[in-house]
Amino acid sequence: MATDDPQPEGNDLRRKVLTAALALVLWLATSAAAVLEVVLVRDIVVSLYLALQQSPSSELSLYNAAAMGRLVTAVVGVIVAIFVIVSGEYHNRHLGERCSWRTFAWTAAVEAAIFGLSLLVG
Repeated sequence: MATDDPQPEGNDLRRKVLTAALALVLWLATSAAAVLEVVLVRDIVVSLYLALQQSPSSELSLYNAAAMGRLVTAVVGVIVAIFVIVSGEYHNRHLGERCSWRTFAWTAAVEAAIFGLSLLVG
């Protein structure tokens, strides 16, 4: 093959496009899962709070649980928004690198752990 053959360059371009597309799909999936987990974390915290109360059916306990749920939703929602922005920038800068794929793996593992915990507590 000649050195000026466009084939290797075309394969490299195709690989870059496929890598970018896969990274985008994974980022969108982990971001969507993180948004859904805001509700799961709220439910976990409220369930644990009510389980630790001596009289969980009292009106004050239910009011406090609802207030705590709102607070947890706001705090976790802000954390998720920051996570989505920062992870998007990180994966954009490290596209196709090993550290980016490891970050996707860790993100998926943490999200799976939260899903599993919600099944145990709920």
